[in-house]
Amino acid sequence: MVFPGMDPYLEHPHYWPSIQQCMAVYLCVRLQPQLLPRFVASVRARIYHEDCGQGVTLECSETYITILDRRRELGVVTWIEILNPSYKAPGPRRDAHLARQRDVLSSGVHLVEIYLLRTGLPAIAAPAEAVERCRPFAYMICVNRADGSPACAELTACQLRARLPVVRIPVAIGEPDTSADVQSLFETVYTNACYDLTVRYDRSCVPPLSAEDQAWACELIRLAAAADERK
Repeated sequence: MVFPGMDPYLEHPHYWPSIQQCMAVYLCVRLQPQLLPRFVASVRARIYHEDCGQGVTLECSETYITILDRRRELGVVTWIEILNPSYKAPGPRRDAHLARQRDVLSSGVHLVEIYLLRTGLPAIAAPAEAVERCRPFAYMICVNRADGSPACAELTACQLRARLPVVRIPVAIGEPDTSADVQSLFETVYTNACYDLTVRYDRSCVPPLSAEDQAWACELIRLAAAADERK
């Protein structure tokens, strides 16, 4: 690992789709032993079409997780999203995401949103003033419990240079929360996908960092490269 927390280079549009999908799968695997036998985590795919211009349309997919209650005919009790960049820019994908948020929150289901993208419009189900009170932050996790309202959303903010947090994930009302160590999850994805060998650390970060943070990142990259040479 190059960075102590999230790797900002992996927010690049070239890398993010695979990061999002791998994190969803690994999170499901991590949750499963904590949930059984009553609950089960399920990775699901959402299909959408991307207009690439000049009459070309691509069929794409993105993953999310639902936690199902086996005592209630596999009804969904928790919905977990790892947010995509398209949710943070004006357009039909953001509109669809915000509509989906409203549907989940009105259906008596817990909503957990993991927000590992520094740039763009806020896209989590929490009041704007609550988000603003957490600034400055780079990343955030938002938990909306089924027995609350977005005004009571549990927000966990995280700085660029900090370790990603442990998130509490609610299941059925009255049952104890389960949890997920987001940093450990990210490190597993990073290591297993060999991102240290494929990410272009010789270039500036995209989306860009501040001059101070880019200098910090370059120093960590230099130290990581020197450590590799000594192996």
